[in-house]
Amino acid sequence: MLRWHLGLIAVLVVLGLAGCVCGGGPARSDISQLGVPAFQGSSWTLIELEGTKIPQGTERVPYIQFNDDEEFVGMAGCNRMFGKYWVDAASISFSDIGTTKMFCPAGMDIEGKMLEVLDSAAQFKLVADTLELLDDSSGQLARFVAAGLE
Repeated sequence: MLRWHLGLIAVLVVLGLAGCVCGGGPARSDISQLGVPAFQGSSWTLIELEGTKIPQGTERVPYIQFNDDEEFVGMAGCNRMFGKYWVDAASISFSDIGTTKMFCPAGMDIEGKMLEVLDSAAQFKLVADTLELLDDSSGQLARFVAAGLE
C-alpha cells in the first residue's frame, strides 16, 4: 500500500513538472504571471511629460487608468481619452486611441503631447508608485504617480 502511494506521488510530481516545462509562457495579457507589478485597475496621474512638470491641483489633471480587459481610459488634458493597450514583459503599446471632442482654453497643448506619447510608447518601467512610459530607445516620454500620491 505504501509503495502504491509513493508511486502515485511520483507520477503526480512528474506530471506537475511536465506542466511547468511544457505549459508555455503566460498569456500576453496576464502580466501578473510575468512578474510585472500589477498596474491594471489603478489610476496613474501624469506628473511629467517630455521633461516638463505637469501642474497638479487643476481641474483637468491628466491621468490614465489601465483596466483588466486591456483597455484604458483617462484624461488627456482637456478631453477624456480611451483605447487599448498591450503589455508583454517591459514592453507596452497603445492602439485605437480616441478622445471626446471638446475645446478647452487650457490643456490642449498637454493633450496633444499626451496623445503623441501614447502613440510612440514602446516600453514601461514601474518602480514602487511611479510608472514611466519610454520610447523604443528607453528615453523617458512621461512619468506618472499612483493616483492619490501626487
